[in-house]
Amino acid sequence: MKTKLIILVLLTSLSAITCTQKPDTTQTNPVYKHEWQIKVNFNLPALEPEAIQVALVDFDPIAKFIKDFDITYLSEKLNKAKDEKEKASQINSSITVTWDLHIFDDVKGSDLYLLTKKEFFLTNVSNSAQQKKTKWLVSKYFNLDDKPYCYAIPLELENGSKLEVTVDSTNLISLKDLYSKMKK
Repeated sequence: MKTKLIILVLLTSLSAITCTQKPDTTQTNPVYKHEWQIKVNFNLPALEPEAIQVALVDFDPIAKFIKDFDITYLSEKLNKAKDEKEKASQINSSITVTWDLHIFDDVKGSDLYLLTKKEFFLTNVSNSAQQKKTKWLVSKYFNLDDKPYCYAIPLELENGSKLEVTVDSTNLISLKDLYSKMKK
């Protein structure tokens, strides 16, 4: 009986704690003080179908890509290539595989989202006492006009805040351009 009473008191206390933080009801999607929310607007009509896979990561994906890219291995492959078409294929496969494998290596399937034209919200509960945090909205690579592109958008997130980000042609990153900069 005593155990049941203690459990009942604990459950009552926990429900009182969780109910004390009320959302801002003036917003259509309320945000609590211990969480943040991102509204993502995706607009890339040139991509067919207009959908990409994205995740939020805690590191700078471009810096990681540059650090992890094995230019020596690719150079060896390029030296063995028969013609320009094979060289272009080797470059393309190396940069796209490196991007997807190294950037998304630690991303769980449940943390990978399909971004489409529909209104999309990412809401996350922060267990961190840290009020501000930088995260990157990053996409897997995709082809546009037969060239590999991706997104890596830095976001300053703060507990209790809403952020709106537009993902479109203005913030595309060309993986071939990143490769060209690494060659120099």
